[in-house]
Amino acid sequence: MLYLKLGYPKLDIDVCFADTKIEYHSLYKVIDRAKTWCEAHEINFVTVVGNESYWYVQYAYGYPVPDHFVRWCTGKLKVQPLRKHKRIPPTGRHLGVCRT
Repeated sequence: MLYLKLGYPKLDIDVCFADTKIEYHSLYKVIDRAKTWCEAHEINFVTVVGNESYWYVQYAYGYPVPDHFVRWCTGKLKVQPLRKHKRIPPTGRHLGVCRT
């Protein structure tokens, strides 16, 4: 949004949201606003969902609760579903809190 507000030309990109289905209600409000903004500026907004829910993966496979060192949820619920999208999505990286 800021990129366009600063006057740079529109890029041929898709904005992707990997919905884990366990996000906070307030995040879904932000996502709805972002989607509306993208649609108004003719930017493709895509929502992807994993094949299995967070709870299924955690309990069926016995995965530990994610924390800053155990990040299985990012790969299973965000990166893998994004890879199914027709384009290669860049993703951010959560560094968490540094423990000493």
